[in-house]
Amino acid sequence: MNAFFQPIEEPKAFSELRHHYEENPTVGEGQEAPYALYVPVAEQMLRPITHISTPKWNVPLGYEDSKATGDIHIYNAPIRTVFHHEGNDPSIKYMYDLIQFILDQGRSMELEKVVKAFGVNQLIYHNEYIDQENRQDFNEEVLGLQENLEKTYENGIFKVFDVDASKEIDQFSQRRFYNAVWSSQVAFFESV
Repeated sequence: MNAFFQPIEEPKAFSELRHHYEENPTVGEGQEAPYALYVPVAEQMLRPITHISTPKWNVPLGYEDSKATGDIHIYNAPIRTVFHHEGNDPSIKYMYDLIQFILDQGRSMELEKVVKAFGVNQLIYHNEYIDQENRQDFNEEVLGLQENLEKTYENGIFKVFDVDASKEIDQFSQRRFYNAVWSSQVAFFESV
């Protein structure tokens, strides 16, 4: 129990990201407040044998195979973000899964169309999970190939991509629903 609940020092990349948003409080030409979708969520990065997800920075000595960590990147976000669990429309989780599937398969050059359905203006990818290094490196390669996601910031864990949320999502049927936790309007596919 001591190691499981043992406090750790916050990784420098988290404070660097906070500092980035303090220096850059707006996004894009419209100078909107940042509203981000963090990808991936912990449950999409489960380790093959233990079925837990653990960031590299949160492993106490001797507990490498038993320390699970939740979505601290969302709970501790320096900006508004989309929460994916309690109190929200279940379709938010399905959309997170669709984005991760696209990143894992590398089958789309237009991922921004799916990301825009959340109504966000940024996607923040974080590469930090044990036993997922190759997968996450591939996900980052796929993000780098996207034609309409512009990388605007990077540090040791996070990569921030701007999404032009002002453009219409063409070729998708959509409906609107509210993210109950953050009380923000989000567009979502009816067909999912």
